[in-house]
Amino acid sequence: LFTDINLAGAMDGATLARLARELKPDLVVIYTSGMLDRVEQRVDGAVFVPKPYSPERIGQMLNRMTTPRG
Repeated sequence: LFTDINLAGAMDGATLARLARELKPDLVVIYTSGMLDRVEQRVDGAVFVPKPYSPERIGQMLNRMTTPRG
């Protein structure tokens, strides 16, 4: 899940991530925001990337986070 913290509507990205993790506990989560420099309420193992970011950096992070270790 790649989500901004500030979503339109009643739900923010942190709430979305928590609900998504309830459905899929091993889900990879990356948060982003152009208005925050960190996330207070996040799910375990999630990563925060401030805006602006490069798509290449996000792709590299996703590769590292989804590659099985061992």
